Amino acid sequence: MNSWQPLHGSVRAGNVGVVQYLLENSANIDHQRSQGGGSTPLGLAIEHLPEDHPIIELLERYGAEF
Repeated sequence: MNSWQPLHGSVRAGNVGVVQYLLENSANIDHQRSQGGGSTPLGLAIEHLPEDHPIIELLERYGAEF
């Protein structure tokens, strides 16, 4: 309904291991929820996680866009 992919949920939950697994298995790192007008996984991470959270670095290392 909200166009979230497993990567969005894992990012929002702060689950580094699952995020790493999904990225290693070709998850769409820049998928926007809500029909192209919503947050990307990196956007969710920046919005909901501490700025030094390892998921933010991980997403950036994989080339995620905000």
